[in-house]
Amino acid sequence: MRTEATERPHVGYVLKRFPWISEAWIADELIELERQGTRVTIFAMNPPTEPVAHGFLSELSARVVYLPYRPLREPARVARALFRVLGSNPRGWLRGVAALRAPRVFGLRKLMRATVLLDELTRAGVDHVHVHFANKAARLANLTWRMGGPAYSVTAHGKDIWHGKVDMERLRETLTSAAVVATVSEDNVRHLNSVLGGRRPVHLVPNAADVAQLGPPRREPAEPDLVLSVARLVEKKGLADLIEACALLAARSLPVRLEIVGGGPLRRDLEAAARRARVPTTFHGKLPRERVLELYRRAAVHCLPCVVAADGDRDGLPTSVLEAMALGVPVVTTDVNGLKEAVIDGRTGVTVPEHSPPALADALERVLRNPALATALADEARGHVEARFTRERSVSLLRSLFEAPTSDIGRGRGGGPASRTESRARLRRRAGGGCAPSPEALAALYPTPDELERLGLASGALRLHRAWPRGRDRLLLEYRTADGHLVAGQWLGDTRLLERVAAETAARGPVARVALGGAGSPVVLLQAGGADRRLPGLAPLLARPDARLLAHRAERRAVVRLDGPGAPRYAKVVRRERTQALAAVAHAARNLAAGAFEVPLVVDTEPDAGVITFAAVPGVTLHELLATDEAIASMPLVGEALRALQAASPPPAAVHGAPEEAGVLRSSIERLEPYSPDLCVRVRAAAPSVLARLAATPADGWVPAHRDLHDKQLLLDAAGRVGMLDFDNLARGDPALDLANLLVHLELREEQGLCSRGWTAEAASGLLEGYGPVEALRPSIEAYGDATRLRLACLYAFRPRWTGISTALLHRIGGPLPGMAAAASTGTRREANAA
Repeated sequence: MRTEATERPHVGYVLKRFPWISEAWIADELIELERQGTRVTIFAMNPPTEPVAHGFLSELSARVVYLPYRPLREPARVARALFRVLGSNPRGWLRGVAALRAPRVFGLRKLMRATVLLDELTRAGVDHVHVHFANKAARLANLTWRMGGPAYSVTAHGKDIWHGKVDMERLRETLTSAAVVATVSEDNVRHLNSVLGGRRPVHLVPNAADVAQLGPPRREPAEPDLVLSVARLVEKKGLADLIEACALLAARSLPVRLEIVGGGPLRRDLEAAARRARVPTTFHGKLPRERVLELYRRAAVHCLPCVVAADGDRDGLPTSVLEAMALGVPVVTTDVNGLKEAVIDGRTGVTVPEHSPPALADALERVLRNPALATALADEARGHVEARFTRERSVSLLRSLFEAPTSDIGRGRGGGPASRTESRARLRRRAGGGCAPSPEALAALYPTPDELERLGLASGALRLHRAWPRGRDRLLLEYRTADGHLVAGQWLGDTRLLERVAAETAARGPVARVALGGAGSPVVLLQAGGADRRLPGLAPLLARPDARLLAHRAERRAVVRLDGPGAPRYAKVVRRERTQALAAVAHAARNLAAGAFEVPLVVDTEPDAGVITFAAVPGVTLHELLATDEAIASMPLVGEALRALQAASPPPAAVHGAPEEAGVLRSSIERLEPYSPDLCVRVRAAAPSVLARLAATPADGWVPAHRDLHDKQLLLDAAGRVGMLDFDNLARGDPALDLANLLVHLELREEQGLCSRGWTAEAASGLLEGYGPVEALRPSIEAYGDATRLRLACLYAFRPRWTGISTALLHRIGGPLPGMAAAASTGTRREANAA
């Protein structure tokens, strides 16, 4: 018997053509899905037509079903499918007929093909359909869903969403009806959010390289004059610019050979351009991956100068760039779309503006004339790909979207707009009945225009930004509008309690009860303008013209920036009964941290309103400086300041040791279970070893501890001062606690793609170098580090944009923390010098 928590859906991939030499990454994805335990069947609209194929396709077990390209030439197959479909769901089939937009002949062909596909999906037992590219295959999946077929998801890429001839109305219709919309780059996410107007959340699932299949980075010497480009011969690849740049290099006495792999309509034009420029160029045409890998290992540099084509077409994130990076080949490219997310200029490669052959020639010359730079870029690039762009990681992200336990995603049958409404109503009834919805389910629930208007937000849909579980039947929610406005919310399983909360909160400001189960059965309570029954000081504060809401965790706390005359100030709004205690902690922290950190000064306290106002601490957060040299230079200062804080006395009275940390972990796991059972199974499997290591840490040597130290709590300024925020949880703790928290947050940012592996290692090493000897603390740092990884894996399950991070953090448990290896070698040198 199928159960949502324990069994994975049978996924059908509907593709325009399979296999296709230039889309080897789809085959990689399918192989990885099978490796991770997902059953897959492929439904291809067209058979392969190319004379070459990739050898690694033999690793794929999935059955391939070819749909009739011209259905009327296979009348018996179509008739059998039509008989079965009409026999099981005649109304669904008629809905499909009504939805057709194509001219009569093409519409009939599409209808027959959709009928055959629906029949094949049903007989194969497919639970969910996935499509790459929001084009004909996606529209076929949409039509099949309208006829009563499985829900479908779409990964959008480049031409399918950017080309000038894309019918935006049809694209919007196709994607809005999809259960899941994913895409491969942040630029694409922003573009699709604009196209969809918030009607569906857009998930980032970056393109990736199959690092395991590619093998280790090359070791043999590169051919010093070989420039390689693996690309289709189309305008958006910028190959005309590359040929011109190579001609400029020859004029600078740096002749190169250019080899291009790929086919396409511009081959003759590019061959002629190479002859005119007298650039020795080999056009290999289409090659199987095995041959391409040989060329990667020979090349001195891989160059793909992508551009935005005249018709608007552009790449999302080319696989060839990621493969070159994974294989240790230096990369030169442009900053178009997703390329700038993978290739960090000067660290993991070199980027230049598009349509700039002179700048491209300069970049190639830098790499070709400087072998040390080429090696450094290649090493950093390999680490960056391993941290963020592996096929395993991207497939895990995608699979988590297939398997989200809601009626819309990966389970329910379709039936057009009416069915989508019914599906949403089922989800709302499920939540309204007290059964915990997943954060992904809540992320898919959007207020209606009327509900937004009641909130004072006449336009712009809300998207769930993050959530915090409060027990098994309550979630605190933070939504954001497209222009960044914040709206707090709550989900409560007890609808009577939520009715009471809604009535009491409405007295404080605008409230909308999103009726997820019909009249009298609200589930999500949205609170705009500071409406909060437990934080009476928030709404009056936000009524000020200089106020901006930065954070609002319903009924617990909020942070408001006040940009009045002079320097900005920050107001923390809490429950009234906590005001005096938190103000006292802030005063104590300032005294304790004197000489170590700059700490916010309390300038006003309003106990009746629950408002504590602080002066701003100078500087910029470490989070804003991620991946910069400025942050690297400041990390030793952070380590010194942390050591100085730990030497301060007397330490706080409250204690947070290993038993307390274990309690936090157990609570996090219990809160996760009702919302994400599948992830909780993996978390529980990792927990015993983490808890055992915590229990083995010594219960002595207590020092002042922040308890939740991370990059957003630290500020750095040009004068070399280090600031620290949020001392609400100040306690006595193990000196390893804050170090471990900060180190794990650095690797978290690496997983999020905000910095590279090399930068993370360098920043962590600087932190530990400034802190001083840590070898005696190593077991405790490792124990608290794994505890932090486990805790964050639970926490990030409630961040829709970052749900895949949870799996990545679980994979890191038991592994080395950044900077610790370098710290050990530094300690050894110190001992040797002392001797």
